[in-house]
Amino acid sequence: MSEFREKVCLALVRAGVASGNRILIGCSGGPDSVSLLDALHLLAPGLGLELAVACFNHGLRAEAADEVEQVRRLAQDRSLPFYTGSPKPRDRSAGRSDQAWARKVRMAFLEEAGKESKADLLALAHTADDQAETVLMRLVRGSGLRGLGGMSLIGGGIVRPLLLIRREEVLAYLGERSLAFAQDPSNLNPKYMRVRMRRTLLPLLAQENPRIVENLCGLALGLQSDLYILEELAAADLERLGRREGGAYIIDRTGFLERPSGAARRLVRQAYAQLKGDRRSLTRDHVEAVLALARTGTGETHLPEGFRALAGPGELVLAHRKAALLQPLAALRLPGPGRYTLSTGWTMEVEEGLPPKVISPDPNQAVMDLDKLSWPLEIRPVRPGDRISPLGLDGSKKLSDLYIDRKVGRRERDRIPVVVHRGEVAWVAGMALSRGFVLGPETKKALRIRLIRPET
Repeated sequence: MSEFREKVCLALVRAGVASGNRILIGCSGGPDSVSLLDALHLLAPGLGLELAVACFNHGLRAEAADEVEQVRRLAQDRSLPFYTGSPKPRDRSAGRSDQAWARKVRMAFLEEAGKESKADLLALAHTADDQAETVLMRLVRGSGLRGLGGMSLIGGGIVRPLLLIRREEVLAYLGERSLAFAQDPSNLNPKYMRVRMRRTLLPLLAQENPRIVENLCGLALGLQSDLYILEELAAADLERLGRREGGAYIIDRTGFLERPSGAARRLVRQAYAQLKGDRRSLTRDHVEAVLALARTGTGETHLPEGFRALAGPGELVLAHRKAALLQPLAALRLPGPGRYTLSTGWTMEVEEGLPPKVISPDPNQAVMDLDKLSWPLEIRPVRPGDRISPLGLDGSKKLSDLYIDRKVGRRERDRIPVVVHRGEVAWVAGMALSRGFVLGPETKKALRIRLIRPET
């Protein structure tokens, strides 16, 4: 076995690629992807892999169709299934580069081809030189640890078996195997930043250190290892300080502020990624805005893709603007006993029965004298001027003052269920029961109302 294929084989083993895996090879016809296709084809029988090939015609160059045919022949000569596609008429926002658009439509095609071929993994031919260029580009543009970690060997359904192989090794392998390949002229165009990194900056840095590519790849690999540990710590912080509810994360603000700033930033990114599915579009400025919001303890800030962060006296909330947690409680009439789902996602359980000998101290449960009530009851959020005559206090009290005393944030106030009987507040869920409806010596039947809040 050639040294090149040995390195590819070792990368597959490190990536955890197993016998029986189906791999779709993304091949452009360029040197890197042609070498990957050939090496994987020769390794597949020994590793027990099933292969297919996919090639996308972006339609940006006249010779692209010929290159697709070249890749088709490579696949057919090796009896490998072949998939190809081309973009629909281009529809992209002004100012978007050809390369950015091309990558988007190419990855969308490869995802569909992966589904059609029932592939477990997509194999891409990024090399060590590509990794070094990526790290350098992100360093120049400005990036955090995740960006400087570059591309991973495996992740997100993608495996990169050439990631630790130099481009010069690729060309040597192609020569040994007498394999033809295409050259994309855009790879020589200095208008692209990657080309400037490759042809100008990296050669200059190589004059200072000939191992600059290896060092940049080593930096990326080390940061990936460190980042894994940091993400595990952030996930533990989020589990300890936050809870998932109604498509949102509710985070204990006091505990959040006690964390070191770096840990707090990672917790924000972790929560956003858990809610959205990824952390793309979330910038450093967004994260800093959330930290500033947590320090003030009031207000909100907008995040990408329709998400928001809101702060209250004791909590920090991350949620999509349409999340149930951010919607006010909708009024609901209760015609009698039953189990009612509120618009907030909470449940109200209403039962009639005999007066209990012992009343539970659970603040999310109220037991009232049914003889002092009549159906229907109403559940709604607080309204201006609402008052209650709380058990244990003389006189009445405004609900707005009750909320202030209990340090209830403004977002929460519109979600707390208020049980109303003929215009009179009987119970503020979790807070206060009106003494006008409490059980007495003459009580014959009781009404038990319990608010059930989902844990996740």
